[in-house]
Amino acid sequence: DPLGTTMALLSPTPTPFAPLELTVATAPRTEVQMAVDATALRWDRVAIDLDEVTGISYAARPRRHWGVVRRVTRTIRLWTGDGAPFGIELQGGTLAHSLEASQLAAYGAITSALYAATEPRLRSELLRRMAAGDTVQLGHWHLNDRGLHDTTGLSISWEHLPTAVLDGESVVITHRIECGRVERRNLSMLTPNAVLLPELLDEAAIVFA
Repeated sequence: DPLGTTMALLSPTPTPFAPLELTVATAPRTEVQMAVDATALRWDRVAIDLDEVTGISYAARPRRHWGVVRRVTRTIRLWTGDGAPFGIELQGGTLAHSLEASQLAAYGAITSALYAATEPRLRSELLRRMAAGDTVQLGHWHLNDRGLHDTTGLSISWEHLPTAVLDGESVVITHRIECGRVERRNLSMLTPNAVLLPELLDEAAIVFA
């Protein structure tokens, strides 16, 4: 079921991590060799030490025609310093059945490795900066030891326990205001380090509330 497969790969909770070596079909006549474990990602001729990664983003985006998923774009970006990130972009979907299995496996393995090996370190680094009095910027959100604030002027204190979930292509941030109404704000998952927000907000609320 293509739609069922698409919904599975958009799951906000990565699958349990296991090292993987795989030949990934990137086009009908093009393949790359991939290997990922808890320390490194090797993609074709590029090797990235996960301990040196300073920013991440990933998202799986369905492309629909008349309500039917025709293609899925899976994007992974890794920053290791100044300048442009290393990017992987895979185009699978129902128009490219021969590409789907290896692309889905590669995307799942890489994002699971990042979730297990890289994201906890990045969250800890951001929390330490906030505890030291710095302000951390993730897209249009600014986070510090008092709460988070966006460019529209919205300010949410940690006492109001804001939460975030990965939902499709977006990170959805919610919080309750005084009247009990829930407000939501969206941030693209491809924003650098936006995928850290679900756990980061929970941890920050514990540390700073």
